[in-house]
Amino acid sequence: MKVRKLNEVGLAKFLEYVLTGANGAPPLALLNSPETSGEISWTIAVDDRSFKDRYEFGEYLRDSLSICDHRTISFDSGLWSWLALLYFEQLCPVGADGLRKVYKEYAYVFPQGKGVEVSRHYYRHLVRSPYILVREHGNNSKFLLSGAPLWKRGELIEQLAARQSILGSKSAIAAAHLLYFDNKAQKFVRGATGRGRPGTVDRFVGILRQFERTFDTHVMSGEQVVAILPREFERWKQRAVPNLK
Repeated sequence: MKVRKLNEVGLAKFLEYVLTGANGAPPLALLNSPETSGEISWTIAVDDRSFKDRYEFGEYLRDSLSICDHRTISFDSGLWSWLALLYFEQLCPVGADGLRKVYKEYAYVFPQGKGVEVSRHYYRHLVRSPYILVREHGNNSKFLLSGAPLWKRGELIEQLAARQSILGSKSAIAAAHLLYFDNKAQKFVRGATGRGRPGTVDRFVGILRQFERTFDTHVMSGEQVVAILPREFERWKQRAVPNLK
């Protein structure tokens, strides 16, 4: 299907569908109707296919949108919302009870405008988020996305987004990937999301905030960031980098 973008009318109709509980089939007619959608600046086609997890989805989006100017599409509400509608059955599937578990509207309809309140929700969009993470961090985003179905936001992303600059830091994400990704199981290490417990993601975020006062972590490698973490991370460090001194 040729990629388009929802216009104001299309965004309003999609938003109405989500806010009223997403009952029934998604309004896919909005995708191609000239009354509810328009063309984008690039000729791109995507398949309405299934994805095994959010990482595969992010890879597909990165590759499919590679000819686009990233700065132009990054905050394009019409584009991300169009893609969310296209893949809505995977982003918000019908459960065994015949109902959909619907998140807040910004998980599907990308928020418009600027400001602190709006920016808090960018990373929660179920299409843009995996695209951004894979585009910016490649394989190092696996600990955030692998093994998770498209509809699942994930506790790790929620915790890291408490300090959004961390999600944009290549060194921080590389270090977190070393600490919290199980290469054999191809998913994050169990116990990584415990809040307030030694060495977990929650503590990792807090420690990096402290490091920003004395270290320029953005120019460090993932291994270098891991190396300066305090003793509470020892068991995670030894699992991630066994020969680390």
